[in-house]
Amino acid sequence: MSRYGKRLLAAGLVVVGVGAVFAADDKAAPKGDDEKAIAEVKKRGDEWDAALKGNDPKAVAKLLDAAGRFITADGRELDKAGFAADDAAQKIVYESVASSETTYRAVGGVVIETGAWTGTGTKDGKPFRQSVRYTTVWVKKNGVWVVTADQATPTAEKK
Repeated sequence: MSRYGKRLLAAGLVVVGVGAVFAADDKAAPKGDDEKAIAEVKKRGDEWDAALKGNDPKAVAKLLDAAGRFITADGRELDKAGFAADDAAQKIVYESVASSETTYRAVGGVVIETGAWTGTGTKDGKPFRQSVRYTTVWVKKNGVWVVTADQATPTAEKK
């Protein structure tokens, strides 16, 4: 099987797996440990937004799993170091960042977060605005929630 075929197969399996997670008991409210995990992840998500707004790649890196894979809004697949340094490499300086429409699902030691995100500021000195829908997968390692996978898809600006 070609490299492209393997990636396509892997992407299909991820979609099926995530779909199965959301389909399983989708009407149940989080309980106990799930509520605690979601609260902790929400706090870490706020830290991520603050790190972006503070233009702090070191703070972003602390939120990422060393083995993680991250898909940018322009389709690039990056590792932890590449993802943490990406905004600085593109000369992006955020003035504001905001997540909205967020949902969280805790399943077996993993929290899946989905939502909308908008960042504004400058890119290479010119005004910049980016809006995406995202899926972020958080795992707890050594007692700390970290992002092990993130996928951003650009969205059209709402009028």
